[in-house]
Amino acid sequence: MKKRFLFCAVLTSLSLLSGCQKEEAELINITFGKLYDSSLEETIENHLVTVTHSELTSLVSEKKEFILLVYDKNNTCTCWEEFEKTILSFVKRKNALIYAIAPTEFDGGHETFGLNITKNEETIAIFEDGEVKHQKTTRGDKDEFMKEGKFASWLSEKVHFSKMLYVSHTDSPEGRSSGKGSPTVKGAGGEPRAHTPRLTRGRRTGLPAMARRGAANGNPAASPG
Repeated sequence: MKKRFLFCAVLTSLSLLSGCQKEEAELINITFGKLYDSSLEETIENHLVTVTHSELTSLVSEKKEFILLVYDKNNTCTCWEEFEKTILSFVKRKNALIYAIAPTEFDGGHETFGLNITKNEETIAIFEDGEVKHQKTTRGDKDEFMKEGKFASWLSEKVHFSKMLYVSHTDSPEGRSSGKGSPTVKGAGGEPRAHTPRLTRGRRTGLPAMARRGAANGNPAASPG
């Protein structure tokens, strides 16, 4: 009887362990984050990485894992103001690297890559291997998703956010291509250290070439990644 009980206990433990491993494996890994710069005004333009359709196409063709916000910066709706605060609060707490693109970038029949594009609402999408894996579009000013708790839960259930954070000017292509050193990242313990981007699935990870614009504006931390 004791042996049977022990056998069942072992099976239960293995089942729970397998379930945990499966759940962990299903999270999409975002290789690097970006240290939040509290000295900047809290706007999407300052803390997310704005990209053009051409730059988004590069991320997709390179089969990157990333998060993308589709939003209209000219939206004056009070619901957008609330959602903006929610996004920035999450980015600040997680040091998350999130891209942003205007819906007008898809005008003229440009490829949407499976994104739900609307000029009236915002869409947050998670890409894996360059394809939309998950996406969520807001639905008016009473949408609970725009509140921080719901937004954070939705992302955290689907994404693993790295503790490796870009923090220096050498994150920009100018710093890398000039041979002035490797990107400086902050590890899990909080200490800055030199880091050479590693290869994941045979592809080099790190901030893409579109970082030039942000670096040129004197804001490498918010440069496109």
